[in-house]
Amino acid sequence: MKQWILDELQNGKISKIYELSMQSLENRLTEDGFLPESFTGKYEGAFTRSIGAHSLFLLEQGKLAQSKALLTSLLEITKEFHLPRFPHWYNTKYPRVDMKDQVDGDSHAVLAFATYCLE
Repeated sequence: MKQWILDELQNGKISKIYELSMQSLENRLTEDGFLPESFTGKYEGAFTRSIGAHSLFLLEQGKLAQSKALLTSLLEITKEFHLPRFPHWYNTKYPRVDMKDQVDGDSHAVLAFATYCLE
C-alpha cells in the first residue's frame, strides 16, 4: 500500500497536484521562519497549528534548519509578547497575536517541538 501511494504521488494522476502543493508549502516559509497562511495575501498571519504541522512536514524531509527557523519564530513571538503559552495566531511583520484557547494549536506546536528535539 505504501509503495502504491508513493507511485501515485510521483507518477499517477495526482502527481502534478502533489508537486505543486509541495512547492507551495516549501515556498511560503520566509528566511526568518515566518509562515504566512494566506496564499493570496488577504491576511498576513500564521496559525500555531499550521506551524506545528509544517514543522513536522519539514522534519520528514530532513530539513532541520527550516524546521528550527519556523519553531524559533513561534518562540520569539511568544517571548516578545510575554505570553504564558503559544498564541493561536500571530504576525511578525506587524507584531501582534491572538490568544484564542484552542487545543489544536498548542498540541501541534508541542508535538513539533518534541519531534524536533528527538532528531
